[in-house]
Amino acid sequence: MPTPEKQRHYLEDELYTLMRQDDRIFRFLEISSLDGIWYSDLINEGHEWMSDRYKQLLGYGDEDIEYSSDWWMARIHPDDLILSRENLRRHIEDPNHPYDQVVRYFHKNGSTVWVRCRGIVIRDDAGRPTRLLGAHVDVTDLRRAEELSDVNADLKNKNEALRSFASIVAHDLQTPMRHVGIYAGLLREVLGDGIDDTAKEYVEVIERGAIQMRRMVQSLLDFSRFAYTNVKAGPVELDSIVDEVRDLLRFQIEEAQGEITTDGLPEIYAERALIVRLMQNLLSNALKYRGDKPARVYITSKEVNQQCAIVVSDNGIGIPTDYKEAIFEIFRRLHRDEKTYEGLGVGLAICRQIVESHGGRIWLEDDQPEEGASFAFTLPRNEVEFVRMRQ
Repeated sequence: MPTPEKQRHYLEDELYTLMRQDDRIFRFLEISSLDGIWYSDLINEGHEWMSDRYKQLLGYGDEDIEYSSDWWMARIHPDDLILSRENLRRHIEDPNHPYDQVVRYFHKNGSTVWVRCRGIVIRDDAGRPTRLLGAHVDVTDLRRAEELSDVNADLKNKNEALRSFASIVAHDLQTPMRHVGIYAGLLREVLGDGIDDTAKEYVEVIERGAIQMRRMVQSLLDFSRFAYTNVKAGPVELDSIVDEVRDLLRFQIEEAQGEITTDGLPEIYAERALIVRLMQNLLSNALKYRGDKPARVYITSKEVNQQCAIVVSDNGIGIPTDYKEAIFEIFRRLHRDEKTYEGLGVGLAICRQIVESHGGRIWLEDDQPEEGASFAFTLPRNEVEFVRMRQ
């Protein structure tokens, strides 16, 4: 039984009538919904008309274009030209096979424009293909987003592999270092009171070296963990972070006769545990490198390039500006006097990893105070900034 013909809506009939009577309707539809139209003569091969939008998409105007198929064939990726021709051949043979593909064009400025190219063959009364009507849609942004998503997924997998590798290496290095320390202690016991000063010094060097090596391995493991962490962010009050860090560092603060002062710190959007570690590293350094006077640390905020920046300043021994980049490198220490200033040179490297994992940056201020050092770092204030800064 034949299917009853679908009745056309009166507004559909009206629209088609308007399109025939007023070419502005057609141009509006092209400009608002498409990125180019083209119309090819399949009888007189090479003859082709291209709309203004088609040309503009590739960076050209009327004066730059010849209405010929050779023009666009010279500007499409060679592999995609083969694909386009093959799809056209199959579409002509079988109208049910769509002429529909995503191709790469070369823009006038040299960049690549990704275009979804669709078309339909128009036939004469005898069924012979005479014309090809096509439309373009710019999908460059979509393609870049897909590529970025693929890159991010690949990066995530590599980060997981690196984190796993770092854990294995750290474990494998910790074990022999622990054995070195144990056997150095056993050697001391075996030698007993008969050990001379030279041998005793050698054993102590071995023990100190083993302890130092284990600390370095653990620091490397910490660094790798912060480098590849997946940030779980939320609203965080910075003042409460400082209060928590004050409590964690209370003995160091007492020893340094220190004072930590804040001034109107904002709410940020970050992972609390990571920001606690960030502030703990910065404040611990400020207390440690105080010189021979009571430590004074000031924490303020300011606007930098429409972003929130937190500034941590102290009255300590300071840092030469020549080292403003080097201080953030792992295992880079400016002070070689380990008896006075203990440390492995990992703290600031971890600070940078934490800040950058939130989409921010950290730096040593150029306009340093007369004494001490001043660090600044940016962090997002809300979820919108968090997403934007991490892109």
